[in-house]
Amino acid sequence: MGRWSVGRSARTGATSRPAARPRASWWRTPRSRPACRCSSRRLRRAYRLDPDRRRRCRSRSGPRPPARSRPRRRRAARSDVRSGASPLSPSNRSGRPSVPSGTSSSQAWPDHLMPTLSSWDNVFQNPPTYVSCPPSPSQEYECDSSIQGQRAVRRRRCPLSATQSVVDFIHDTPAGKIPAEARENGRRALLDTIGVTLAGVDEPSARVVRSLVEREGGEGVATLLGTNVRAPLAAAALANGTAGHALDYDDVTANVTGHPSIPLMPAVLAVGESVGASGADVVAAFLVGFEVECKVGRAMGRSHYARGFHSTTTLGALGSAAAAVRLLRLDRGQTGNALGIASSMAGGLRANFGSMTKPLQAGNAARAGVVAALLAQEGFTGGDDILDGPFGFVRAFSPAEDGDIEQVGGFGDPWEVVSPGISVKKYPCCFVSHRAADATLALISEHGIGAEQVERVEVHLPNGQVSATGGVGPMIHPRPQTGLEGKFSMQYVVASALLDGEVKFPNFDDRAVARPAAQALLRRVEPMNDTQRHPAATTDQYTAVDIHTTDDRVLSRAVTEARGGPADPLSWDELLDKYRDCAARALPAEQVERSAQMLRDLEAVADIRELTATLATGTAVAPV
Repeated sequence: MGRWSVGRSARTGATSRPAARPRASWWRTPRSRPACRCSSRRLRRAYRLDPDRRRRCRSRSGPRPPARSRPRRRRAARSDVRSGASPLSPSNRSGRPSVPSGTSSSQAWPDHLMPTLSSWDNVFQNPPTYVSCPPSPSQEYECDSSIQGQRAVRRRRCPLSATQSVVDFIHDTPAGKIPAEARENGRRALLDTIGVTLAGVDEPSARVVRSLVEREGGEGVATLLGTNVRAPLAAAALANGTAGHALDYDDVTANVTGHPSIPLMPAVLAVGESVGASGADVVAAFLVGFEVECKVGRAMGRSHYARGFHSTTTLGALGSAAAAVRLLRLDRGQTGNALGIASSMAGGLRANFGSMTKPLQAGNAARAGVVAALLAQEGFTGGDDILDGPFGFVRAFSPAEDGDIEQVGGFGDPWEVVSPGISVKKYPCCFVSHRAADATLALISEHGIGAEQVERVEVHLPNGQVSATGGVGPMIHPRPQTGLEGKFSMQYVVASALLDGEVKFPNFDDRAVARPAAQALLRRVEPMNDTQRHPAATTDQYTAVDIHTTDDRVLSRAVTEARGGPADPLSWDELLDKYRDCAARALPAEQVERSAQMLRDLEAVADIRELTATLATGTAVAPV
């Protein structure tokens, strides 16, 4: 009976099964061999050392003849191996690993098995310093494609990963190469952000966080702005970031879909104060963090924000880490680790808008960047390519089709702080409502109407921005009950402009929002989606306000660019006026003026501690 024939047993008469094929001791039969695992990282490394193994895996044709019948071509030793010495020693010219010590020649592995076992042994016992090459931007660099100590290193061109492009930008951008326009806009952003932080020092959310920082204590190396308290770096970044976002008065930009400066300013001030950085160094670090934050934000697309993430804080953690790394002067390996650490500390949800947690999220982003940089400085590790791959930052936070890792690049061409630029807020509320506030205040000024003459108000927006519940983008509170909710209510912003003739800090006090007149009027303000362009609009991007009066008039005004935006920026004088108005809520008049002038000429400041001293009240002391 043949080995594979079918017959009957002589003893039982039962049909016999085919005889089993002899199974090699070193390889499974085709019948029992598991599915191919070419995608396994360890196997990919092993395949480089044993090309025959890859052919066996692909062909599924069973074991090949022993290697001795197919002699290997010897390779000459080269000097550029990873380990620094040739693996082909005079005693081992075969090009294959030697038999392990303690093993006799009779116990030696079969010739065909040696490369495979040696490959695995090397992978497990000597983890290589391996440069991965995922799909990424068109830039390229030289990288190693062999495993340490096994073969002479082969050089090939491979694409530069997105993470590596960020690391290179952080390290290869001297302050002198940053254009003057970008540096000026950086100073403007720092002036504005520090001002709104001083204004928010006594807000409830800022007070609670500051109280916690004081109770926890620690070495006081950084200033809590507008107070006499000094705290550890991470705690100071948390407290200042929370205060800076408490009023929602800080700047915004398009690619982040949020507030780019507020996670960065607390990080650069805290770290800069600890190392005695110059004003020019602080501005450069701020701009580098701003660029990283916004370029990664561009790659994330709109789906990141649409899914409910607070992009100010997710992207802000990366930006603040980049800025802190720059000031701490970490090496490239530490920089990559810091980005990996910060990515895992990133977070924040839009569901918390209108609560104290929203400003806390901004403070936590600043804190995450500082902690990530400090941990990396101490040798803590993170993922090598945290932005790339199916489980990287971009794919995890923005899995929709508009998330594209290829867009991480083009750093400084142009600088994001220049184009699309930043929008400095004229009103202390969500920027989405600013065009409506501009239009309403313009109609009040032009026609002299008051709230008592208003029957109803229509706020027209294009592109389906208004939800079924009456919310407009991040403005999710059509019926606000508190000052924080009022900042995220299109209805209340328009109603308060009609009632008070202005939109300033007092409009967003809890008592102001709870006024019966305000609650009655906001119910007559209706945001509407336009299917066609509003007659008063000249472009497809606008906010139009129609005020229907009690005497049957309809007053209309459309605004395409909010005041303070890139197309209609505030002048230096207007910006300084905003700073003085904000800083006066926390500092004496003399310190307000001195700090304003230092911030305008920040790059001339030799030591940033000169500035932070003017931003503290009295003599700053460390908490006990």
